[in-house]
Amino acid sequence: MVGVSTGLSRYGVEAPTVVRAPTTDADGLKICPECGAPIGGTLGTQRIAHPTIRDDLEADELVTHGYRCNRHPSWVVLPSHPNELPDGWASVEIDLADGRSRPVPVPQAEVGTA
Repeated sequence: MVGVSTGLSRYGVEAPTVVRAPTTDADGLKICPECGAPIGGTLGTQRIAHPTIRDDLEADELVTHGYRCNRHPSWVVLPSHPNELPDGWASVEIDLADGRSRPVPVPQAEVGTA
């Protein structure tokens, strides 16, 4: 992963990750809804720092699968929809930066589901 620094990371302070649902442009390419940049080459495992998780779950960090946009001073992560992933993944409901909530994929081992 390409590292992003907010300046305070050297002191152990990490800003919450901006989490958004991926969107597509007129040609059907996946783009960042924050800036419109293409994100297609970034699909993989991503980290979400300080997520707001529904169902009274708490975590300092959440592992998810999806895209990221590297054009911002802090992390912008765009999780895949849980239905797009193979076995071994579960989902949790988290709040997105735009005020909506949606399920995001997490490894089953992270949430203790079988």
